[in-house]
Amino acid sequence: QTPSHHSVLGIGGTACRYNGKMYVGGAGCLYSWDGTSWTAIDTISSVSCLYPYQGKLLIGGSIEDHPHSIDHILVEWDGTTRQPFRGIDSVATSQGVYAITEYKSDLIVAGNIIPLTVTGASDLSDIMRWTGTAWTPLGHGLGGRNGIAEVSSMAVIGNELFFGGIFDEARGNVGMG
Repeated sequence: QTPSHHSVLGIGGTACRYNGKMYVGGAGCLYSWDGTSWTAIDTISSVSCLYPYQGKLLIGGSIEDHPHSIDHILVEWDGTTRQPFRGIDSVATSQGVYAITEYKSDLIVAGNIIPLTVTGASDLSDIMRWTGTAWTPLGHGLGGRNGIAEVSSMAVIGNELFFGGIFDEARGNVGMG
């Protein structure tokens, strides 16, 4: 069922431009707007962020892969099909990826990310860098009270990368989140 203009705007979540259309995601859905009408693209558990990357649309959040019911935290969509993004499910799990950006030629994803027990994954907490060939830590991650840290936004200004969210230290350096 295609929603009305007002109900799509009421879903909350995120939006971006990809392949000449506006894409809007939120709780349980992904829609596109072509300037005339809305089209339901996919039913997804929760879309937290959208980011065009290398000709595909990255979708971050908590994404259920029906009929197998596998949760993914980041998928890439080529306009027809979606698939997990470049091995992220083998190094981390989470409540979701909430922010995506590019910084110094690398893709940076952040959110409420928990590293799995694999070689080199211990510092992949909450912030991860895709170098084009592997997932690596960005610094030493973030810390928070009772071990809870969550990045909800990122911005690149000049040559600096800034984070917003719930955390009180950047692994050893006290900060304000």
